[in-house]
Formats: sequence, C-alpha cells, structure tokens
Amino acid sequence: MLMVHYMFGANLVQGGGYDETEIFMWRGCPSRMEVFEVDVTGRRLVGQSGVGDGQAAFVGAAHTVMVSTKKFPKIAANSVYLNYYMRQRGHFGAYHFEDRKATQPRAPKGRSRRLYPCACHWELEDYLVVCDV
Repeated sequence: MLMVHYMFGANLVQGGGYDETEIFMWRGCPSRMEVFEVDVTGRRLVGQSGVGDGQAAFVGAAHTVMVSTKKFPKIAANSVYLNYYMRQRGHFGAYHFEDRKATQPRAPKGRSRRLYPCACHWELEDYLVVCDV
C-alpha cells in the first residue's frame, strides 16, 4: 500500500527541514510531493522515490486509482495526477517524479464545464481526474 502526500505553503522553505531539491515552485508557492510505502506490520512509513516506473496515481478526494502506464502509454509514468477540484483551486495537473516538475492542467478543449462525460472526445486521464471530485 502506498501513501501519497502533497504539501504546499511557505512553511516548506521557512525552517520546514526539507531538502530544497525536493521542493518545487508552482505559481509562486513552494510545493512538495512525497510517496511512502505503508509497512502495516512494522507500523512505519518507508519513503519511496515515486509511485513506480510503470504506474501513475490519480489522487481524488476520497480515493486514489493506480493505472498501468504500460497498458495506457499516453499517461506519464511515475507521476501523480490531481483531481478536478484541486486543479480548479489553482494546483497543478500532474507531478512527474523523474524530473521533479509539475505540469499545467490540460486545457478543456472541446469539453463541457460539467463534471460528467459529454459527447466530446475525452482521454482516459480526463475520466480519472473527474471520477472523484
């Protein structure tokens, strides 16, 4: 079991005790993404370098879905995608652990502003982003 932890705010750089190379700026706000393996029997969290080379995590309000990027190559590997709600609040679209960079949310080209599938063309990423608002 993995735990994804996203933090943002000035406290990350003001005595937060975090390695500055692991902090990225998003719209002028210091941000950090962490992944831990949950060792239930050992009752501890073990730091990981990402979600996995062949995986991507779609983080929602109530749950997270892991997707194989080998089966769905349009989705970036070893990345965390934020849900629609977080994107609308000014957060990034996806964070890529390989280069430690966040990307803009995809433009709603041809999409309705409603949060359910429409007659327009959606990608798998679009459905997974809106599935848990």
